[in-house]
Amino acid sequence: MLQGLLRRAPPRARTVLLDYLAPAPGTRPVLDYFGRRAQSGGASADAGDPDLANPLHPWSGSTLPPLRVRATGYGIIQNPLYNKGTAFSYPERDRLGLRGLLPPRRISMSLQMKQAMERLKSLPSDIDRYEFMVELCDHNETLFHAMLVENIEYLAPIVYTPTVGLACQQFGYRFSRPRGMYISALDRGQMHACIGNWPQREVQVIVVTDGSRILGLGDLGAYGMGIPIGKLALYCAAGGIAPHRVLPVCLDVGTDNQTLLTDPYYIGLVQNRLRGDAYFELVDEFLDAVRARFPNVFVQFEDFSSDVAMDILSYYRDQLCPDNTREPVCVFNDDIQGTGAVVTAGLFSGLINRGESPENLKDQRIMIAGAGMYAFLRT
Repeated sequence: MLQGLLRRAPPRARTVLLDYLAPAPGTRPVLDYFGRRAQSGGASADAGDPDLANPLHPWSGSTLPPLRVRATGYGIIQNPLYNKGTAFSYPERDRLGLRGLLPPRRISMSLQMKQAMERLKSLPSDIDRYEFMVELCDHNETLFHAMLVENIEYLAPIVYTPTVGLACQQFGYRFSRPRGMYISALDRGQMHACIGNWPQREVQVIVVTDGSRILGLGDLGAYGMGIPIGKLALYCAAGGIAPHRVLPVCLDVGTDNQTLLTDPYYIGLVQNRLRGDAYFELVDEFLDAVRARFPNVFVQFEDFSSDVAMDILSYYRDQLCPDNTREPVCVFNDDIQGTGAVVTAGLFSGLINRGESPENLKDQRIMIAGAGMYAFLRT
């Protein structure tokens, strides 16, 4: 009965059914990969139901829809987005073709996390810990994000600022595997093909930088890619965005940093930065391709130099569609709008905690403390 049901069921229903039939801890799978009855030590199946070797156990997973994957077997292990080390259960190993490709003992994600944290804390410096996290993310994103979620206060300064600044300066020297997309001036006229090469179809958030003003370090060109990667890691951990729905992008238009132009390990375009119309046309083609492939995506401009940041933001936010000939795009510049967005969110939360509505903000008296230029301009 169950064999026939499994054969007739569509793939998604078959996956849910197999998850439902997963045995409780300490028992063997009810069905193997081919839908045959599982036997335990040669014992016969339950006489009351010849299709079952073990009693059914209700599915205890989340109500979220499963993530569909095309890869199987070694393709799962080699893909960091799907790999979770030795934490695959035996029903999963059967369904995904992993039997024999992993050590027999299943080690839980929590135990893997404990081991990884012990190794991480034994390293001598934060830049070594940063590199450890990068290598972990390159092989096992499940474990990487689990560690980040559970240890956000300890790991946030390692994955992002202040450690990411030094990591960006040494990006080419430490580079081993690409993450995200590198769009350059050499791709002019081919942007749609470039964006089409990204394997994930459900991208919701893009963080893009041109590397022109990385933190307080200035022009780092393609080495600035560490910023979108680190920021999106925090968005996934703190904001709950699924890792396969984010995309870090480096828009490489060259660099005016002479040290990088003579750096043998520099991975970006060895040319001076594009300026003027050539620069803005490249940005426009990039966003046009993004809009076509991911029409509902949120695009965050990160660490663009002040001479172009406001022009880009205002154009795509306010002036893109005056004649309704082009679809709008949701854009945000963290350096220009980030502080205001966080402060506004804090004020709204404060009003809600006081039992008031955010609409009551206009009735509040606000004091800005400090004598810095930022406070001075806001008063």
